[in-house]
Amino acid sequence: MRLLIVSHSYVLANARSKANELGKRVDLTLLVPNRWRFDLLEATAEPDTGASFKLVTSSVLLAGRNIRYLYAFESVLRTVRRARPHIVLVEEEPTSLALAQFSLLRTRFDYRLFFFTWENISWRPRFTRGIEWINLRVAAGAIAGNQEAADTLKRKGFRKPVAVIPQMGYDPNLFHPLDSSPPLTPFVIGYVGRITAEKGLLTLFEAAGYLPGEWELHLIGTGPLRGALQRVADAAGWAQRLRWLEFVPREHLPDEYRQMHTLVLPSQTTPRWKEQFGRVIIEAMACGVPVIGSDSGAIPEVIGDAGLIFPERDADALRRSLVNLMQDTVLREELSSRAVQRARIHFSDQVVARSLHEFLASLV
Repeated sequence: MRLLIVSHSYVLANARSKANELGKRVDLTLLVPNRWRFDLLEATAEPDTGASFKLVTSSVLLAGRNIRYLYAFESVLRTVRRARPHIVLVEEEPTSLALAQFSLLRTRFDYRLFFFTWENISWRPRFTRGIEWINLRVAAGAIAGNQEAADTLKRKGFRKPVAVIPQMGYDPNLFHPLDSSPPLTPFVIGYVGRITAEKGLLTLFEAAGYLPGEWELHLIGTGPLRGALQRVADAAGWAQRLRWLEFVPREHLPDEYRQMHTLVLPSQTTPRWKEQFGRVIIEAMACGVPVIGSDSGAIPEVIGDAGLIFPERDADALRRSLVNLMQDTVLREELSSRAVQRARIHFSDQVVARSLHEFLASLV
């Protein structure tokens, strides 16, 4: 099978573990922007020597705008002609202009077109509805990152094959447990992600303020809510328990996870967003960290029986979950073991690549 994957998600070399696994199974070409604007990083596409796939970079218009960016038309034509793909998988939302580029070329080059979606709510900007209608008509199938995203496609009338597979898993060579565990005190509560209201951090801060014993709260990320959170901790008198890190390179994240006794993802649903996956959950689980998540969106689907779930926005319920983990070392050890096993069985890049290959191969 000749497969062309198109996505901005693979600009950085450390995000290509799944692609490298997939390239062992198919003739894979990866088309990525030559530059991309992430939240805290202006990135240039990194080379990938010794990989199992062919990497092609292209200039883009509106780099950093997920659904509005466009590849240089000459690069798209040249890549498709050289790759001669049986399947083109554009790992962008059905509302994206990048997907529309490949929709317009499909009949000319006779490939089957697939797309990826995380969207687990039906709302979308009005200006994208015509683009989405075209893309859904042309596509032969889709990959949904969570079950609700697959259900959302069905509600939109999409009746073609859909597989529920996360866009990326984790690299087990990077994320894995160590023999040693963190000291019992202080009890370290971790959070990794955007520092925004919809991530439920005010609920986490409210819950933490009433915890007994010795504990610390480690937060990795940046966003507009940081000032308000700092004021909450200052007013409550426990700001000295906070440890802030705006950015940690991906290769150093496992070291941060391994200092945590639990990772908390307290996301809360809004009219236009709910948690779509929570990649930090599977990374922490792979490192043997027990996880606590709200019931927003896909979080319970990802955690399964390998962690604790609380109702979103319920600070008392979150506090009770934290106290249980603080006081019950047997529970912590049991959840740690389950977390490692669940991550390995369902979410490693090898598993994700195999599932994707099996789905696409069944349709060719």
